[in-house]
Amino acid sequence: MMVEIMMLDRIRMFFVYCMGYVKILIGAIYEENQKTAGCQPVGGGGCWHSNGSNPEIARGRYPQPPRRRIRQIRRVAWWPGKGENPNEEAKGENCEEGRRGALAEKEACGQGRAVQMSPPFNKEERLKLIGQVFTPELPIKTKDFFIGRLDVLARCLSVVERPGAHVILHGHRGVGKTSLATILKILCDVENRRTFFASCDSVDTYESLWRKVFKDVLIQRDGDGDEVSEDISTLESPFPEESYATFGASKVVEVLKAINDETVIILDEFDRLDEKFNRRLFSDTIKVVSDNLSGVTFIIVGVSEDVVTLIGEHASIERNLVQENLPVMPPAELREIIENGLQILGMTMDITIQESIVKFSCGYPHFTHLLALHACRNAVLRDRLDVQAVPDLRSAVSLSIAQSLDSLRSAYRDGTSGTRESIYEQVLWASALADIDDNNTFQAKDLLTPLSKILRRQVIYQSFIGHLSKLCNRDRGEILQKSGGKGRVRYTFRDPRMRAFCLLKCEESRKIAPLGQTELFT
Repeated sequence: MMVEIMMLDRIRMFFVYCMGYVKILIGAIYEENQKTAGCQPVGGGGCWHSNGSNPEIARGRYPQPPRRRIRQIRRVAWWPGKGENPNEEAKGENCEEGRRGALAEKEACGQGRAVQMSPPFNKEERLKLIGQVFTPELPIKTKDFFIGRLDVLARCLSVVERPGAHVILHGHRGVGKTSLATILKILCDVENRRTFFASCDSVDTYESLWRKVFKDVLIQRDGDGDEVSEDISTLESPFPEESYATFGASKVVEVLKAINDETVIILDEFDRLDEKFNRRLFSDTIKVVSDNLSGVTFIIVGVSEDVVTLIGEHASIERNLVQENLPVMPPAELREIIENGLQILGMTMDITIQESIVKFSCGYPHFTHLLALHACRNAVLRDRLDVQAVPDLRSAVSLSIAQSLDSLRSAYRDGTSGTRESIYEQVLWASALADIDDNNTFQAKDLLTPLSKILRRQVIYQSFIGHLSKLCNRDRGEILQKSGGKGRVRYTFRDPRMRAFCLLKCEESRKIAPLGQTELFT
């Protein structure tokens, strides 16, 4: 009996001690909270407010319950502000961050998961930086943002080192030729070569093009009028107006000799020159320069299938020209564009979303930049640094369609117009999903599998072969073009960028999350 009484006494004493510690803990938290709220403890359990608040509260008549105050302290401590004091978040701009944190905690606790708050960021600055990192409308102008194409760069630079050799850089629109040419100029400048860069346009003649190339060059002449050096004493333009009457290849050679440097001349968008430009005279110029000035290299950039289309036939200079065809970018390099941009922005994106952007781009960096730009912007506008499939990528798809080239949107509209029962639009989607060869062409039978998936029923060859033929006609926008003879007919998109546009339209029209599109790619 005595033993039981002693055990009960000990249990009672242990309980008393525990309650004492709890009271001390609550009192400490309560006192800390009063200091946080701008109060100082006074006798009688009340407090006084330095900001002159209600004296009834100051005398302690209406003290807040300790449990409520503990929750407030915990909430303030959970989302600290910018200063050393964690309670500074209640002031100024950090107050909004605290409210977002409280909502995040409530949502997270309801789902039974831990809370991880993203660090505060300046939304306006982040949006501005996104526009500088992902630039679908502009060529890349700095080495830091240039991704891939290292093998093509190396081959072009090796040609520059070869006396009498020149580069013809050609490929489809949108594959990044201008960006590559811009980086080539930067690299040639680093090697202490004199580099001239000019963009051609439809109004240029042979004379105006060279005047554009040498617009910043001034030549000193001696008493006999001959060019002798550059950048000393009395200088004048190498191409005065009176010289145009006898302007030719020899005149260009004289100016290049006067410059007396290893020179690289980059002519971008050479395909824009029309019939006013004398292409044969230009070919003669390349020949004369190759024979007399081994240190001068031309890099001619334009949209074409071959050299003949770009500068015309000239058998005597064929051995001086090195062709470099710039293909579409491989998926690994497109993925690198996204990863590099996310690293600069301090943002994240799930790998499945990156793969969707890469597949929608079809090898064209323009669409990679466009989709990544809008996806990241939409995430930041929602106060997030992680890009999500819904709604960020879905919003990016719709915005990219709306901001695509008007020529693509117009041709697509002409090709798919008609009654609701027509399947022209679905045939275009299937054409974009069809397997292509090295020349970007496909056969009608390649549409059987993707078109069956899109229509969710088995299709036969005869049900869509007429649609393919009509999509090659002008009244259907001439979206496709046909090649080959009977039994060997192949199709390709007249503008290769239309393939990416059709995939985006397919995704938008299906009205599902972008990640659901991946089933069509398999």
